[in-house]
Amino acid sequence: MEIGLNGISHVDQMDEMEDFGIGWVKQSLEIKPAGEDEGRNPASRHEDIDIQVRHLSQQAEDLHGRGMRMVIDVRTDPRIFVERTPVHLKKLQAERAEEFKTATESRKHEIAVETARIATTTLADLLGEEIYYIVDQLKDVIKDWEWWGEHTCPIVSLGSLPQTDYTLLLGMFNHAVKQADPEARTWNGGDGVSSTTHWLNFLVNPPSPRIGQHTWYPGGVGEHFDVCNWHHYKITMGPGNEDYGLSEVIDRYDEVFAESRRLLKEYGTDQPFASTEWGITMVDDEVLDYLEALQRKKGQTVRRSYTYSPGWPALPENHSAEWFGACLDCFDGHGFEVLCIHEWQDKAGGPRDMNHWGAFCGLKDIGGNKRPCYYVVRDFARANYGTAFN
Repeated sequence: MEIGLNGISHVDQMDEMEDFGIGWVKQSLEIKPAGEDEGRNPASRHEDIDIQVRHLSQQAEDLHGRGMRMVIDVRTDPRIFVERTPVHLKKLQAERAEEFKTATESRKHEIAVETARIATTTLADLLGEEIYYIVDQLKDVIKDWEWWGEHTCPIVSLGSLPQTDYTLLLGMFNHAVKQADPEARTWNGGDGVSSTTHWLNFLVNPPSPRIGQHTWYPGGVGEHFDVCNWHHYKITMGPGNEDYGLSEVIDRYDEVFAESRRLLKEYGTDQPFASTEWGITMVDDEVLDYLEALQRKKGQTVRRSYTYSPGWPALPENHSAEWFGACLDCFDGHGFEVLCIHEWQDKAGGPRDMNHWGAFCGLKDIGGNKRPCYYVVRDFARANYGTAFN
């Protein structure tokens, strides 16, 4: 299993990343609304995409020169789904309004579901053209493509992309990527809000109600991605895990990964595991002291070992070496090809800046001081550099 990073925070960290043994970097590309689809000037249609493509192409070449590969998380501005899909849906509903009035209750349900599906596939056709264009421009330097990481997270997608739509659109994404570059690999978007296999089951064996003579999903949905991608934060440190010990977390990982492997063998293509984001929230004594005082003030039970506000457990950083070491060995043992660490360095600097748990996932704190886990991950990265997908 190779070690990667979820993005690059500082350009001047490149030399250290190379020495560290980093083999992968995940970056994002966002498809943004660009006016009405009809009548757009082809020359301006991809203007914003072209800017991002040029930046990513240069960055990928720089990384290749340092022996690192890039995986791109392609996503859309949530407004594309929030605004565009209802436009198509309303048009379809208007066209079938008379039929709907005289239909039986069961037929009304069929019509409603069918028009929703057509609205989604209409949007899929539009996005497929954009995806093809992006991959075609970057196929000489990038071979790995993720479709919308954390699409189920309301902060990321604004709730605009239900799991049902995502499964359908993943097929579109895979088709467009492979048309542009048959040698490319597609990664499903990592799910960061689940601690079970529910999200994966929806990708490979989703419920598929019949709609007249059609089903919601085309056949072979389990073959629509090449890499089973995880954002498995919640299994490690999610709410409700405050009292979990390390051995209990590893047991939970073993259980979830074993069931996932069964699903992939039965309904997929036995895809390899990887992760474009993973980390553990870590806090130092200053933060722990602050939270302990806050808990006492509120009359709450004081938990010194796991506590975080708002409602997310955190690990005292002096335990980080043990936890990271055990987790890396666990993921490697389950056949992960790549693991991208959430943060190279913290994005927040003190207890009163704790607005999001992800700001405290760095291998270094905000001042650049290396946490104990830094050395564990570095040694692992150096020992396993260059091993992914070989």
